[in-house]
Amino acid sequence: MVEVLLLSTLKDLVGKSSTRFDGPIMIHEIILDLGLQDETVITALNHEICDRDTTAHPGDIVALMPLFSGG
Repeated sequence: MVEVLLLSTLKDLVGKSSTRFDGPIMIHEIILDLGLQDETVITALNHEICDRDTTAHPGDIVALMPLFSGG
């Protein structure tokens, strides 16, 4: 299974802080399945920022985060 963590406002939009998918699965497929295609989402795979075309495999952790800024 691929564990998916939903952070910040994405957690509120989806209604849960984490979920699981059978892998392998492309990250853009996870985003579509969760209904987040219209959101600006930063993606990470195993603690490394990645793009939506990255494939997650069983045992991987995907984090989905909203766009953020700071100073």
